Amino acid sequence: MMISEEILAKYECIQVSAGKGQYLFHEGDEAICYFQIIEGKVMLVNYSPEGQEFIQGIFTAGQSFGEPPLVGGFVYPSNAVTLEPTVVRKVKKDEFLALLYDHFDLHLKLTKELSERLAFKSMMSKEMANNTPEARILTLVEHYRHIMGVSNGNKKGQMPLTRQQIAGLTGLRVETVIRTIKKMEEKGILELESHKIIFDNKPVSS
Repeated sequence: MMISEEILAKYECIQVSAGKGQYLFHEGDEAICYFQIIEGKVMLVNYSPEGQEFIQGIFTAGQSFGEPPLVGGFVYPSNAVTLEPTVVRKVKKDEFLALLYDHFDLHLKLTKELSERLAFKSMMSKEMANNTPEARILTLVEHYRHIMGVSNGNKKGQMPLTRQQIAGLTGLRVETVIRTIKKMEEKGILELESHKIIFDNKPVSS
């Protein structure tokens, strides 16, 4: 969700810069701030004892993150790590809740966005429980094709994820992702350009 700078300024907003690989909060921390990305990229992630990543979401400029524990009153269930130099605006919890009370349109917008994230998580959980690596990757590609607006026009889009990030989002190992994407290209299911997945306005299918 993107809230205008003018509105945020009325609620004691501060701007913070962070380099690549910095933590904005850790799993188990108390949720005390609203975060909105001005530039850069942030990953919400959990780590297994063996160090394997389980990515909960990747957020870019114009998006916010970490709201569920903020409004729900529980600790952060994952870590927030910058994937590149990032600038965020922060608003303290009590000020953010006041903002939502004062602006019903933003409250409704946040509810809609959180519902869409929940739907995506539910869809990916179903894929991870029941489907093949190919089906999981196709579901993820279709999700990004839709949210990037490629499905509504004639332009092409490029999957904004590395193989490592695809693995973290689908519950697969990186080696499996690399091998599966190569096979999908050979079968004509996916188009690759400079090792990046390319998609147009037509749904991909196996």
